[in-house]
Amino acid sequence: SAVVIEGAVSRPIRQTIDATAGLEKDLGKLRLSAVAGILNDRYGDATLDTGEKLSQRERDSTLYNLRLRTGYEISPALTPFAEVEVGRREYETKVDAAGYRRSADRLAARAGLGLDLGEKLRGEVAAGWLQEKPDDRRLEVISGPALDANLVWSPERGTDVTLYGSTTVDGTTTPGESGSLLYTLRGSVDRRIRADLTATALLGLSWRDYMGSTEHDLTLTGEASLTW
Repeated sequence: SAVVIEGAVSRPIRQTIDATAGLEKDLGKLRLSAVAGILNDRYGDATLDTGEKLSQRERDSTLYNLRLRTGYEISPALTPFAEVEVGRREYETKVDAAGYRRSADRLAARAGLGLDLGEKLRGEVAAGWLQEKPDDRRLEVISGPALDANLVWSPERGTDVTLYGSTTVDGTTTPGESGSLLYTLRGSVDRRIRADLTATALLGLSWRDYMGSTEHDLTLTGEASLTW
């Protein structure tokens, strides 16, 4: 998260509940879909180095959104599409301790390409623009390019290479600041060594762009595991 808590000995617990429901309709080569979603974020109290608890309830929010997509199947393997997204982020605390109304209206537009080459390559990539406009005019609009990807490539039987990318809005309770855009890119390789043993290697990169500031955060992650 983009919130710095002075004197905290550990990060507050963050609980996220994400639910979606959608409808799809094919009209010849035309592909239509509508997906509604709810994303609820809740934060536990922060523990300070003095032993006191600091409530993080001001950060609790729920995002309601609706995505409408239209695609056209050029071939069974290629389906370009365009989509628009409208939504609303509601903070449970309507006015925070600093006097800001942080609930916001959400709007996004994307264009992308769906791929289906059977077991070899499948998924989609998309690019566009995303913004959230806070109710409080003193807060800057959170906006920027939106990049999303979810691709699975299988170069040979028993090996899957996955590329995942996302763009998300991360709010803050810092007075005078509206939040940031978080870009995440993650690549992983899964190799089935035998029927009951799979090896996984993962590399990740995240880039945080703070609104109204020249500051950025770059985070690199790596992981290797065996699943039996």
